[in-house]
Amino acid sequence: MNQRHLLIACGGVGMLAIGLGALGGHALRDVLSVEQLTTWETATRYLVWHVLAALVLSLAHPHFWRWPAAVLLTGGVLFGGSLYLWLLTDLRWLTFITPLGGFTMIGGWLTLLIKSIQYEP
Repeated sequence: MNQRHLLIACGGVGMLAIGLGALGGHALRDVLSVEQLTTWETATRYLVWHVLAALVLSLAHPHFWRWPAAVLLTGGVLFGGSLYLWLLTDLRWLTFITPLGGFTMIGGWLTLLIKSIQYEP
C-alpha cells in the first residue's frame, strides 16, 4: 500500500468513523441498549484513534512507516467494523472477528515499535 492509498483509506475510514459515531449517538439512542451504546462508543473511539495514528505515520515518512500505518488501520477497521455490524444485525458470530481486530491493532503497535527501534534518521 503506497502513501496515496493510505491517505485515501485514512480519509474514508475517518469519515466513516465520525459518521458511525454520530449515528450511534443520535439515531440509535432509542434502538440500542445502554450497554450496546457503550460498545458502539468503544468501537468508534478505537477506530478514530487508529485512523489518526495511521494518518500521522503515513505523512511522516511514507516508505518507512507504511506497514505500521496499514496494520493499525486494518486492525481498527476489523475491530470497530465487527462491533458495528454485530450491533446493527444481531449476528453474534461477528464478535469472533473483534479479537482478530484487537490482535491486529496490537500488531500494528508492535510493528511501530520494531520499526522505531530500527529507525535511524
